[in-house]
Amino acid sequence: MKEQRKKRYNPELEEKETKQKLNNNSEQTKEKKEHPILKKAIIIVFFMLITIIIYISSIEHMFINIKEYKIESTNIPNSFDGLKIVHFSDIHFGTSVDNKKLNQIVNKINKLKPDIIFFTGDLINNNIIINEETQNEIINSLSNLKPTLYKYAIYGDEDYANKSYRTIVENAGFKLLDNESTLIYYKDNTPIEITGFSPISSSPNYTILTNLIENIDPTNLYKCRGHCLL
Repeated sequence: MKEQRKKRYNPELEEKETKQKLNNNSEQTKEKKEHPILKKAIIIVFFMLITIIIYISSIEHMFINIKEYKIESTNIPNSFDGLKIVHFSDIHFGTSVDNKKLNQIVNKINKLKPDIIFFTGDLINNNIIINEETQNEIINSLSNLKPTLYKYAIYGDEDYANKSYRTIVENAGFKLLDNESTLIYYKDNTPIEITGFSPISSSPNYTILTNLIENIDPTNLYKCRGHCLL
């Protein structure tokens, strides 16, 4: 009993115990203050990630990147001076682009007031299946492209799996160049020849392109774009 009394009334021991309790209370109070801050930080980071994902999947695609190039060559007939061509490609309808966004693209192109429009393929991803209603919506949208002269299209590597591609582009007013050439005219009877070369499969038959090149008139100007337009 005497030993217990000495321990109970030991001033040094009592002081140590008091300090320990104060330290424990201080740490607990600090943890309580830090936890809400940590939770807020996690919530903020979470919503930032959600915002970035939404931006990448939808909003970003509403902004169309337009690049302008001035082409000067002695091979270009003087009659083509001032001709404006708009080339667009890789719509991938059904993934990042729906009918609303397609209409935005069409309106943007029309504001550029092109003389000729070239579409070089990949209209719909090969894993996307569209119904007749969606097909007609795409046709109506692309039909609203209004160049002063011509609209041309070729196949992209995604388009051969889509049996409706030819129907869509031709009903939308495009001339589909499937491994063939045509002449375009502007202000007089001096033409420029263009050739649409399309990837027939994952291993295209380039002898078709070789045969076309052998028949090229070197006095004409040729351009190779996209999938490919020559």
